[in-house]
Amino acid sequence: MKSARIVSTVHDEVVVECHEETAEQCREIITTAMVEAMAALFAEVPVEVEANICTTWAEK
Repeated sequence: MKSARIVSTVHDEVVVECHEETAEQCREIITTAMVEAMAALFAEVPVEVEANICTTWAEK
């Protein structure tokens, strides 16, 4: 996805900027990647990911 870019990562948080029209697709890709990555490391632990779409950093 050419319109998306990671602008910040802190501990377990990832902030990504993308075009508004691709926000939902971007959220799905990131959510899936985070769940699959953690499941590979901790198969016995349920993984929960919360992903929000916001128009400003103040909303996060």
